[in-house]
Amino acid sequence: KTEEGILKTCIDMYRMTPSGIAPEILSLGPGNTPEVRRNDRHNLLRPETAESLYFVGLLTGKPRYRRAAWDMFAAFRAGSRASDGAYTSLDDVYAQPSRRRDDMPTFWLAETLKYLFLNFAPPTLLPLDGWVFNTEAHPLRIFPRGAEAAGAAAAAAAAEQA
Repeated sequence: KTEEGILKTCIDMYRMTPSGIAPEILSLGPGNTPEVRRNDRHNLLRPETAESLYFVGLLTGKPRYRRAAWDMFAAFRAGSRASDGAYTSLDDVYAQPSRRRDDMPTFWLAETLKYLFLNFAPPTLLPLDGWVFNTEAHPLRIFPRGAEAAGAAAAAAAAEQA
């Protein structure tokens, strides 16, 4: 399972730091040992790991991905939450506490938090055979086309008559 192996690396990026928050950039050195350069130790609240946790968790049904999502959220809450309730990027995820930046990227609310929330929603909320997500994590309904649409319209009309 390649996708689960890649996702394990993403989860490990969060778990390997004192803050529980992944560095922005990580390289794999000899023997696949993680290496993080000094200038790459920041975190910009990106959504990709939360998104992957959602889709892989939804498709496999494995609870470990939901636990990893919770750990990720708890780490962000402890390390990135400002006193006014907003969240901010961090300068160094290895420093305790890390210096907070004076910014909150729009994708934090639009994507990262949405995917973290969806990790705990019932799998029937947005079934993948009826919904697709755009690049900003907005769910869009899939509408049937052609004969399938005609059949759906006829079924709906029959239901109204009953």
